[in-house]
Amino acid sequence: MTVQKECQMCKTLFVARSAKSARWQKHCLDCYLKVKNNKSFQLKRFEEFEETKLKAIKIHVAKLQQEVDSIPSIIKGELNNSLNTLVDADFLKMTKEELYKDMFALWNKKQEEDKQFKEKMQRQLLTLNNKILELMKK
Repeated sequence: MTVQKECQMCKTLFVARSAKSARWQKHCLDCYLKVKNNKSFQLKRFEEFEETKLKAIKIHVAKLQQEVDSIPSIIKGELNNSLNTLVDADFLKMTKEELYKDMFALWNKKQEEDKQFKEKMQRQLLTLNNKILELMKK
């Protein structure tokens, strides 16, 4: 099956190579070769190809930008969710009470140690004082 088409450049009729190629063929063979070998045509096709790649890159960059912009809000939401489950008012109150008890126990222990040290010093001073008195009597 042959399909006849009109060339867009020279307006002559030409036979398409196949039924499938008839969909995309716009020029006769002579005009097609002229256009294909033309440097401006080659440059135009290269620019179109590069422009297509640039558009694809811009789309990818825009998608990445959206994802990057949403990261802080995602992190904030996750942190708030985690903090709400971990740190509630009862937990803070219990922690304060435990810290207070521990600090009070340490303070009492230190007070007891200081008291024992003072008593020891007092005994040593008393013993030393007694020895001095004995030496003075002799």
